[in-house]
Amino acid sequence: MAVANFLVLLFKGIPQMIFIWGIANILGNTGCKLVYYVHRVARGLSLCTTCLLSNFQALTISPRGNVVFLGLMAGASVYMVLLLYRHRQRHATTFLAACYPTISPLILMLRDPRAPACCS
Repeated sequence: MAVANFLVLLFKGIPQMIFIWGIANILGNTGCKLVYYVHRVARGLSLCTTCLLSNFQALTISPRGNVVFLGLMAGASVYMVLLLYRHRQRHATTFLAACYPTISPLILMLRDPRAPACCS
């Protein structure tokens, strides 16, 4: 968790430092989007780790009351995975026909309109 939080702070701070110092286009478009991508991955990892540790703590404090909750949470997770799998199976030909970039999420980020302003 410490590594994920460190990466969040580091990769969130790089674009802000570049903006504050007034350095223009030091990373380039791809470098800036790579920093943005690593920041988002680290933020998601930090959130997942926090949720996992919270569940572990709740189960340790009161094991009887949280067994039902954990069962419901596991059931919802399995349902979501099955739902996404069925969706992927139905629309696999659509994605392949449109040449959807499934190799790397970084390819998607190169065309992401929500990318920070420093990446232009």
